Amino acid sequence: MNARVPFDPLGEVENNPAAAPLFAPIPQVNIPANLPPQVAQQAYQQVLGQINVQAVPPTDFQLVHAMIESRFLASWSRTRGKVFATRIPPLELKLNVVKTFSGWEKIPLPTA
Repeated sequence: MNARVPFDPLGEVENNPAAAPLFAPIPQVNIPANLPPQVAQQAYQQVLGQINVQAVPPTDFQLVHAMIESRFLASWSRTRGKVFATRIPPLELKLNVVKTFSGWEKIPLPTA
């Protein structure tokens, strides 16, 4: 649990090793501008056939908003969810934050 660190969805995705393909260099293709239309179409088809789609799993996150403790009971208010990330055509990252839970939960106390 990080204290005094603001929630940043992009930072959560960057810290997830499974999301590394989102930040990898993008291969580029150089196609001459003066190709005949039929040859250009064949070149485009070859390039499109070589593209590999990589699935990036969602990144889990947890935010703790408040915590209350006593000798007999402990509870915290927290939000759990997932950050879905993808790269869209102008090479921008698109993030979607989905909450899966938000509320108070009891924290099990250690038995002495």
